[in-house]
This record gives sequence, structure tokens and C-alpha cells, in this order.
Amino acid sequence: MSWNRFARSLGGTVLVLFVVSAYTPLWNTIATDFAGPGMMGSSDAIIVLAGSISPEARLTDEAMRRVLHGIELHKDGFAPLLVLSGSHPEEAHRRVALALSMGIAPDAILIERTAQSTRDESAQIRELLAPHEVKQILLVTQSIHMPRAKRVFERAGFSVIPAPSDDYPKSLTTPTGRVWLMSRILQEVLALVYYKSSGYV
Repeated sequence: MSWNRFARSLGGTVLVLFVVSAYTPLWNTIATDFAGPGMMGSSDAIIVLAGSISPEARLTDEAMRRVLHGIELHKDGFAPLLVLSGSHPEEAHRRVALALSMGIAPDAILIERTAQSTRDESAQIRELLAPHEVKQILLVTQSIHMPRAKRVFERAGFSVIPAPSDDYPKSLTTPTGRVWLMSRILQEVLALVYYKSSGYV
């Protein structure tokens, strides 16, 4: 096969893959299976994983979505403790301020300010919760991130109830949303492979 023919075949394959990814529910179906079901149940603590913070030191949409879901779960009585994590001290500070403004008691909030990865969060939050003898947690994070996060926190010794902060597998139905969903799943698959090879899960 000549190089030109190979290039045309490759280009055609990529185009078909893009069209199928953007204009069919293929990745919505894959995402539903990948993320797994969300669950509800009483626990010892609600852990809200870090999102990110903008250059203007504001919570990103994802960070806001997670913390609001965690606050709602706490106010609904699912756990007595609310653990708010932040990849930057300002993210943690803003999340705590939001929780307090929404009526969460200060003594119900625990803060993790500096973890830079899901594995870091699991280790530091385990130390943070050790005095409270927490065994079962409601874990709040992005649905596509949940499979890896759940495994990491189980490895840290917790019994984990997934409480995803979104329903991306069903809600992202535009071409742009589906392509984004595809990229996030591929990112998480690679991250999960890395975590397994490193012995983190």
C-alpha cells in the first residue's frame, strides 16, 4: 500500500470515528457503563474531591458543582461530617465559605487544602479522618472520574458509596458534549492504567 493510500484510509477512518462519536450516542452508552450507577446511603462522612480554581481565583463550574452536591447531601442528613478538598488553598477557602454561607455548621466541616492528585487526596483525607473513626464515605466527584477515585479511596481503607456530582453520560448529547465525553473517558482510562501499574489501586 502506498503512503498516499494509507494516509487517505487513515483520514477516512478518523473522519468516520469523529462522526460516530459526535453524532451518535456511542460515547453516552460507554460513559454510562464506565461511570457506573450513583448510589445513596447514610455514611460517616461526605468527601468532596477537589475540582480546580480559575486564574481569577474563582471556583470553576466543576468545582462548584461538586461542592454544592456535597453541601446538599450534608443538609439532607446523609452524613455528619463534610470534608472539602482543594487542589489550592484558595479553592478550599472558597468552598468552606460557601458551605458556611449555606448554613453548614463550622464543626461539621473538615478541610484538605493541598493535595495535587486523587491519590494524594486519599492519603491526606485518611489522616484527617483518622480521629473520627470514619469507615464509610459518600464520595463526591465527576461521574467519569468516579471509577478511579472509588478504587483509590477503597485502597485507602474506606467503604465507598459513589455520589457523582453530574449525569454527564445522559446530559451531554450535543456533538461538542459527546466529543468532550470521549476525551474524558480516554483520559481516565489512561490514568486508571497508570494507577494500576503504579500499585495505587
